[in-house]
Order: sequence, then C-alpha cells, then structure tokens
Amino acid sequence: MPKTKTHKTEAVMRLIMGGADSAVNPMIDEEFKEEVITPRLSPEERAEKNAEIEKFRKNSVDIDVAAELVSELLPKAMRRFNCCNCPLCFADAMADALDTVPKLKVRLRADNDIKKADALKKKSRRDILLIIIRLVIVRRGLPKCDEA
Repeated sequence: MPKTKTHKTEAVMRLIMGGADSAVNPMIDEEFKEEVITPRLSPEERAEKNAEIEKFRKNSVDIDVAAELVSELLPKAMRRFNCCNCPLCFADAMADALDTVPKLKVRLRADNDIKKADALKKKSRRDILLIIIRLVIVRRGLPKCDEA
C-alpha cells in the first residue's frame, strides 16, 4: 500500500487508524467510551447528586460587596459635594455608580465567608470611594432639580 502524504505524524496516524501497538482512540473505541466517558451513576444516584448540589446552592447566598459600598457611600458623597438629592437624581447617580464600579461578588456559605466578605469590603472601600467621588464631582456641575 503506497504511503499517502499527510501532515500528521506516524504516531497520530497509528492512533487514527487503530494500529496494533497504538493507544486507545476514544473517538473510535466504543468500549472505552462506555467505561470511561459515560458516567457510571445510575439515574437514582444522579438524581441524588443533583438534589445535593441544589441543596448546596439554596444554602448559599451571593452578595455584591461593591453594591453595598456604593449604597453606603454615595448618599454621603452627594451631600458632601452639595449635589441634588431628589429621588430621580439619586437613582441616576446610583445607576451610574453601579455601572462604573467593578463587581465584587462573594458567595456566603458559612461564618468564615462573612469574614472574607468584610475583609474584601474593607480592602476595596478606598478604590470604590475614589470612583464615587469622581462621579459626584461630575454631577456637582449639573443644575439642581429645583433650580432648573
């Protein structure tokens, strides 16, 4: 049989063609697929495992540390820089701040996760405050709603 030209190496060709001294090709070998690739769990075991995962998800809570900091710091900054505090302007400023601030999500499952969230909050407080101050300085130049 004449050798055809190919860009594949000899070892790859043996694997593809299923040569005698080659490794198992998982794409061709159905027995390998059944033993290794196909999950070995019965439907009952699979349902049990899925229920356990769902229970774990229900017992955990995701919080956005950045959003907490924005809701805490933005009202103070708007008062400090004498910005309009009407509900419409405040909602607009809150939306701008939440869009600008990077997301810092933490999944809470246990007490030590709360400590981690507090540490992350303390660590990122300065950066988020700087972003809020920049946004509030821009908003300070806008006319107040009762002056418009």
